[in-house]
Amino acid sequence: MTTLEKQVQDFKNKIENLDSTKQKTACRTLLKELDSKYSLSTVRTKLTSYRKALMPINEELKDVLKISKKKQGKLQSKHRKTIAKTNRKLKPVRKYRAMIQCAERMLKNDNVSDITAGLCLLTGRRMSEVLKTAKFTNRSNNTNKAYFSGQLKSKGTDKQKDKVAIYTLVDRAIIKEATKRLRQLCDTSKLTTEQINRKYESSVNSACWSSFDMYIGKCTSHDLRKVYGAICREWYKPAEQSDNSFLASILGHSSEDLNTVNSYNKYYLKK
Repeated sequence: MTTLEKQVQDFKNKIENLDSTKQKTACRTLLKELDSKYSLSTVRTKLTSYRKALMPINEELKDVLKISKKKQGKLQSKHRKTIAKTNRKLKPVRKYRAMIQCAERMLKNDNVSDITAGLCLLTGRRMSEVLKTAKFTNRSNNTNKAYFSGQLKSKGTDKQKDKVAIYTLVDRAIIKEATKRLRQLCDTSKLTTEQINRKYESSVNSACWSSFDMYIGKCTSHDLRKVYGAICREWYKPAEQSDNSFLASILGHSSEDLNTVNSYNKYYLKK
């Protein structure tokens, strides 16, 4: 159990037998304490854990344990500035076709981290999705088109839509077989997203760096999602569709969520 998990559990035990009014008062006090100790972004992350744990006790507490609109605006402004700074100069992807071939070879390994890293690049999905929820089904007769279900983040998307039309950078049959084999090598069905990240993030990112450093430099699984977007944009984007709209559609975001979509504009394909 992590320090945060213990803090959340202790707080839950402390208030679960209180009446609703006292629970809300305790939550407001907690919010003030967190504000005084941590940065705004850290507070937001911690509050997510508290809300998840306390929802079964009292659903009304979710409205107490949230950042004010004013503070949220400051956080978004800081995020926009970070994105703008990051996107001033795109990073090159060298020999991207060789990078795809490298990822395809990784799918044949018996190493969970290698297979996961390969699938992250070839499908553009998040590490936790690849390891637990991702499901790929056929879409048309084009073997590089698929439907993806199992998206873990739904901010800015149609929550009723359970399938996202995507492209795969190799034949989708290879993707489906590798995903099936990965499930056989590691069972994450009983793990939460946070537990999956803690258990596999370090080893998967090490596999990303060691395998793809020659193509894009030091990288993480999330960087591979951005490289995937750059390759798909080169190969599949219709001429009449904007970059943001196209990236949003294949990555499962709303095209109106420009901050998130812009954050994926990190790489370009070096000719």
